[in-house]
Amino acid sequence: MSSWLLLPPPGILGPVNQLCNVDHLLWPFSGLQELSLSHNLLARFPRGLPPSLESLLLQENRITYITSGVLRQLGNLTRLDLEDNRIRAIQPGALQGLNKLQVLTLKGNRLTSLPLNLPPSLTHLDLSANCISVLDLPSLSALVNLQVLKINSNCLRSVPENAFDSLPRLRSVDLTNNLWVCECDILYLYRWLLSARLKMATDLIQMTGHINMTCPLL
Repeated sequence: MSSWLLLPPPGILGPVNQLCNVDHLLWPFSGLQELSLSHNLLARFPRGLPPSLESLLLQENRITYITSGVLRQLGNLTRLDLEDNRIRAIQPGALQGLNKLQVLTLKGNRLTSLPLNLPPSLTHLDLSANCISVLDLPSLSALVNLQVLKINSNCLRSVPENAFDSLPRLRSVDLTNNLWVCECDILYLYRWLLSARLKMATDLIQMTGHINMTCPLL
């Protein structure tokens, strides 16, 4: 049975908690598997968390950077949720050692590019509502187990040639609400959306129609 810890417990300090720093405070909880530190005032990723953690929820804090080494001891994580923080950058390799990580949520941050060296174990990646303008091909191609990709509500203008071809398990992509430009670079995306190799999600079908109606190249 997994052990949960919510800090602070709901209802004790009211609807908004005020934790600013929990560094090394939780290390003694050596068997802890699931931890929620959501809705606090953490300005950086907590240090000294127990390596037994499998699920870590940090939504709605004030984290701005993820530095390399800060997750080094968290190799058992399967889920990491950083939604609605203020993350501008993730240092290359900061997530590289998370070989069991399956679900990564970075929705609602301030990223301008795809994080480098993402773990190949990822099955669900949510990058929606950021400022990403370019998809980095090496970062994407390593995600051979990826099934769900959400990159809607960003600043994408096109998708690089062969961007999704190396993702054999991909079954759902949300690309809506980007800044698509009618240029030759959009042709790959259009053909990929129409490809019979994948069962396309509703959001993709809607996007196909939108491109077809507005772009004379298609």
